[in-house]
Amino acid sequence: MITYIKLSTLEYPRHEGDVEIYSENKSDYALVQETECPEYDFNTQTCEWGNPKCIDGQWYMTWNVRNLTESEIAKQNSEIPFDLFHHFWDEETLSWKKID
Repeated sequence: MITYIKLSTLEYPRHEGDVEIYSENKSDYALVQETECPEYDFNTQTCEWGNPKCIDGQWYMTWNVRNLTESEIAKQNSEIPFDLFHHFWDEETLSWKKID
């Protein structure tokens, strides 16, 4: 996926449509080079987009690896209800609850 950063505000991610629609000054946007997500244990961690970094005038994606919360691990390991639209994840009991 092609992403940009808006240089004047550091808004990220911006996409090609944003640049075309919202910018009269296209030089206010810089292309952000994709990088691969680092290795992580998907059972206990997650990898999320970080803020891009500028190195030698080129912007690069960064990644943040963090440990999953107890709730996220429980949700990931639980069986998703068939009628998901009638349930919600309860953080206190770490389980799916039916919406009354």
